[in-house]
Amino acid sequence: MSLKHVLRIILIGLAIHTCLSQDAECEMYRKPIKIIGSKSYIQVDANHTIEFPWKGIGYSPVPNSDDLALAPFGDYFQSKFSNLWTRDFPLMQSMNATIVRIWSWNFITSHKLFLDSLWNVGCKPLRLLLPFLMSTQLYPSLKYTDVRLQVLTDFGAFLDRYSDQPAILSYMVGNELNKEFNEELDLLFSLVKDMINLRNSRGITIPITVPLAGDPTFEILLDTYYESVNLEFWSVQVYDPLRLTQVINYYINRTLANPKPLMITEFGVDAFGSLPFASFTSKPTANETIQMEKMKQMWDIIKANSHIVMGGVIMEFNDEWWKGNFPYTSNPEESCPNLRYDAHNYCGNIVGNYSFLHEEWLGIFQQELPKYFMSSYTHCITPRQVFFAVQSWWSNTTDNSLTGPFCAELGLSGALYYLIIALVSEK
Repeated sequence: MSLKHVLRIILIGLAIHTCLSQDAECEMYRKPIKIIGSKSYIQVDANHTIEFPWKGIGYSPVPNSDDLALAPFGDYFQSKFSNLWTRDFPLMQSMNATIVRIWSWNFITSHKLFLDSLWNVGCKPLRLLLPFLMSTQLYPSLKYTDVRLQVLTDFGAFLDRYSDQPAILSYMVGNELNKEFNEELDLLFSLVKDMINLRNSRGITIPITVPLAGDPTFEILLDTYYESVNLEFWSVQVYDPLRLTQVINYYINRTLANPKPLMITEFGVDAFGSLPFASFTSKPTANETIQMEKMKQMWDIIKANSHIVMGGVIMEFNDEWWKGNFPYTSNPEESCPNLRYDAHNYCGNIVGNYSFLHEEWLGIFQQELPKYFMSSYTHCITPRQVFFAVQSWWSNTTDNSLTGPFCAELGLSGALYYLIIALVSEK
């Protein structure tokens, strides 16, 4: 046999070995996730685990000009919006993200394509923090027996539908419910215990957590409910580096006897660097460098406490132009709340003790104004500096070619709807 043929056989063998190794690696990342002690692991086999990093992206791909009071009510995870995820999931993977967190979800509607797309996006799937929607708008008061029973009935139906999809990493009960039900906290956590018992009775092992606002009530909730409510991990949302350090330190000291993981289910910095309120200006100039530096400061705090903090969810993937309509938003020199969904405004709110957070500008991607055509509507985003920074923090590489814009095309009905909204807004 000639040397040429020998070399060819060797190269083919190496190629086959590489493919088999890659297949094995991909299969490994699809194994179940287990929380053991204060950490999270991939169960490779009966005797081996590897640590699973919780590197999350908050994802609410609401096109600018959209009104969340109208269908689909923020639920862009239905198949007709799949062009949005086709655009966005590869960008998340370029950051080495492992988790996607969402807030809007109509659990009666089919989301099979979305869940399948998360799981099959690449060698390493994206895993979902799935919300069970709970608010005073849906359940006005927990002191009524019929309301509590309705919550459990709805949660039971939710479990029936979402107990066997591999992409689902955890159930998230509500969002900042210590604000929503601040006068009914005993009833709230009693109900959470009932929800955990309901899940357990069905043999479901997907963890349950309650993402809480990082205001001063968080420490009180820990003191009151940590031992009695058997959450697999606790979750808190913080937008201030100083407050983040305070929350983590208190959690560590409070839970020494029985440590469970802590997850930062929201942290972020707006494109103005979440200005100190003392230096507030009504229409600030974007400063992506400060945004990037403060985000790095918060991620470093999370990473430095990885013995108890599993990770964090960056708030958020893209700007959301509708958020200035929240009733609590303010701006001394601008009319707030601002109901113009097609206008990027400067309404915001104070977080922590000193920062003014512009909620419409939290994206690591910024939105462009929509482009209308006869049969479609195109929604485009471009990255801010922090996108490339997150790539380097989470994957140790930076792909500077991903400058955008990155666009997704919505169909005829969507185009006509947004065109109508735009025309009405101009009047």
